Amino acid sequence: MFEAIPTPMLQRLMIYGPQSRCQIQVALGLPLAEAAGIWSDTQVPALRTRPSEWLLRAGPELDTKRSQGSDALFHLINVTPGLAAWQVSGVNAPTLLAMGGILDFAALAPRAGTRTLMARIPTIVSRLDQYTFELLVDRAYGDYFANWLSAAAKRFA
Repeated sequence: MFEAIPTPMLQRLMIYGPQSRCQIQVALGLPLAEAAGIWSDTQVPALRTRPSEWLLRAGPELDTKRSQGSDALFHLINVTPGLAAWQVSGVNAPTLLAMGGILDFAALAPRAGTRTLMARIPTIVSRLDQYTFELLVDRAYGDYFANWLSAAAKRFA
């Protein structure tokens, strides 16, 4: 029903100043979602999490963009080491996840992603397909979150 998974390679893109999304897309050479809440269906999936912030499913290949003087427009930060990840799947996944927060998980569309509180922990939730969710939390809360997931999952065993 749930399992800890390797944390996907994630970069946090933060824009500072009045630069437009189009300028950043040109500097990075990849499209960025304009609307929040949906992972872009592109070579480098991106999720807009705040007005000037995206999560990019990308590894060190984007580091070369930093060395080209683009730092005046944006900052890329590798957030992978600071996160722990779980995958929750099955017909009861939305119900299990709803036990920890107020979000209507059944209403999230596939490829949707959002920030929410689960078990009182800031969590990034992505719906991968109809019955599969990915959960990302700060690694410092990993043990607590794993214990909460385990206790919640026992109700469906």
